[in-house]
Amino acid sequence: MLLALLPVLSAGRALAEPPAPAAATDTVIDAAAPAAEDSSAEDSSTEESNAAVAPLDPLLQHQCVVLPPAGASPEQLADYEQRQLPIGEINIVVDPIFDLNNPDENNWLFALVNDLHIPTHDKVIRDDLLFGSGTLFSADQMAESERVLRTRRYLRDASIHPVGECIDKVDLEVRVKDVWTLVPDVGFSRSGGNNTSRFGFRDSNFLGTGTAVHVIRERDAERTGTAFGYRDPNFGNTHSVLNLEYTDNSDGKKHEFGLYRPFFSLETPWAGGLTTLRDLRNDSLYFRDDKIQSFEHDEESNSLFAGWSRGRIDHLTERWRFGINDERDDFAANDDTVPGAPLPENRLYRYGWLEWERVNDDYVKAVNINQMRRTEDINLGWSTTLRLGRTSSALGSVDQGWIYSAAAERYWLIRDDQVLYLSGDVNGIYQDQPLQQVSQLQARYHLGDFASHQFFAGLRLEHGRNLFVDQPLMLGGDNGLRGYPSHYQVGDRTALLTLEERFYLFTEVLSLFDVGAAVFADAGRAWYTDRDNGLNGGWLSDVGFGLRLTPTRTGNERAGKQTVLHLDIATPLDRDDDPSLDKIQWLVKVKESF
Repeated sequence: MLLALLPVLSAGRALAEPPAPAAATDTVIDAAAPAAEDSSAEDSSTEESNAAVAPLDPLLQHQCVVLPPAGASPEQLADYEQRQLPIGEINIVVDPIFDLNNPDENNWLFALVNDLHIPTHDKVIRDDLLFGSGTLFSADQMAESERVLRTRRYLRDASIHPVGECIDKVDLEVRVKDVWTLVPDVGFSRSGGNNTSRFGFRDSNFLGTGTAVHVIRERDAERTGTAFGYRDPNFGNTHSVLNLEYTDNSDGKKHEFGLYRPFFSLETPWAGGLTTLRDLRNDSLYFRDDKIQSFEHDEESNSLFAGWSRGRIDHLTERWRFGINDERDDFAANDDTVPGAPLPENRLYRYGWLEWERVNDDYVKAVNINQMRRTEDINLGWSTTLRLGRTSSALGSVDQGWIYSAAAERYWLIRDDQVLYLSGDVNGIYQDQPLQQVSQLQARYHLGDFASHQFFAGLRLEHGRNLFVDQPLMLGGDNGLRGYPSHYQVGDRTALLTLEERFYLFTEVLSLFDVGAAVFADAGRAWYTDRDNGLNGGWLSDVGFGLRLTPTRTGNERAGKQTVLHLDIATPLDRDDDPSLDKIQWLVKVKESF
């Protein structure tokens, strides 16, 4: 059941049964035992013998405890905090990619991979910890440090637990598992009738330093380009992020730069930085997967921000951010522009903004919720964000107005075998009336034993008001309706229902990847409320099945995410209105969830 799969080691909660009391399992080493035996050999009634052992009395009264592999119980952790014990030694253990003590992994090829791999440096792991030797022990900081380490794309998993208590201190072990990160990025995907291919190399742990670099050549329905990127998640050992990217596309160029310190933990007192983006490209509008307009799009975005927080108080963190944004979108005709068809209007927004965020620290560890056999940190408390900005014509904005956004999300553990996730968000611009306002509601329901199978149901609703010409809502093979081409329906409303029976078939096939499968059905629709006129058609539905493959020994493309290869076959159930639809849609796609 799910309780066996959701051992709670954070936020002071425990959904699983706690381990046996330490007294029954701990190994007790008495550092003064030899001295005690020597003194007992003498006449303990003499004053000389008593005087000889007197200096050792403090050691005789103190026990050095070696904890079992499972670590301390929740009661022991609470006791360490109550006694305000400091942290002693922090032992970093970086497990190799393959365990040569495991007969299934003990072969010359895997041994060669271990030898060629540069392990993650201990300092890289240490810099991510929210504590150090000498700081007071905190179960919350220990659990959150685990979560931080699990977001690193160069690690497969992470665990932190006390290993000993001696001389009024607590020693910790930080254990992580490396993955192979220098990989050829070769991919082909087909979704909604469109092909995407890429070739290149990426390394998410360059020379064991935790930095990521990539060189990728990619081709899709819109463009061909080569991207160069560099990302340091802990620049200058300050928990700051340095992000650099340059892309040379067939239809333009893209430059991206970011240097910022995020709220990297729930106790981070301040954040700040800047980001810039310049992207020149050709964009297109579609209807029923046919391109109906094309134009040049010159996008530029700059942001400078700062933030502060009082940290975590009673498992609750509130944060404030403020900043200044400069956002510009210019449009022009290109060689493929349809004469006489309207182009999007140029936009320029310069504004200051203020944001409030609230996070309830109620994290638990889970597996097989959104990904496959990977530890996931899900929050059983609300995470909420509100932002309000004011545009100003004095700063060069097109018009004065308000820019706003709000978002909230959380998980519920309904029963041992049921998990529910809800999220909602809205963002837009107000200038006498809402512009480009998009509201979205998502619900995901999981039911099963979460070991061999689960039933999944997902619902997504979107509502748009006065959308920009170049940003309609779309539905098709690229975004959920797997039996239909990309961009098949467009509008200012969408609804999508997904039902899946998911199976977890094989674990670590050839010690390289996990295998799953799914049988699914999708139903949805995109439409305009005031001018659809039936052109989009009605509700659409499809059925299909597919395989899921997840590599277990290579680095992830996205931080904290797992690469899942989807191999799907889907058929549309509504071909009467469009006989040109293929009976079968083949989809090969890399995603970040099952």
